[in-house]
Amino acid sequence: MILNLEAGKPFVKEALEKFENELKMARAKKVGLIKIIHGYGSSGTGGKIKEALHIHLISMLNNNTIKGFIAGEHYSKLTKASSSNQKLVDCYPELMETQHSDCYNPGISFVEL
Repeated sequence: MILNLEAGKPFVKEALEKFENELKMARAKKVGLIKIIHGYGSSGTGGKIKEALHIHLISMLNNNTIKGFIAGEHYSKLTKASSSNQKLVDCYPELMETQHSDCYNPGISFVEL
């Protein structure tokens, strides 16, 4: 599943609300992994959605409401270099299809439910 949080250029609060709503629907559909497009502040002043989302995801991880997440800048096609990357690819082989564009991409994150 792909979730675009930067579409429509929402404020941070709106983006996080959208994430929570989509997360509920994903769980109901038994989705295991969400690829989130949040942008990274390429204008030099942005990245607020990414920052807020990562803080929220860390909280969710600490509360065991998600299994894990990987920030796009840490996602590598050299999956053997990282056990968390390798685990994602092993569990979700469809990631291989977009690995070229996703590799080291600071504008995305992967969330495992």
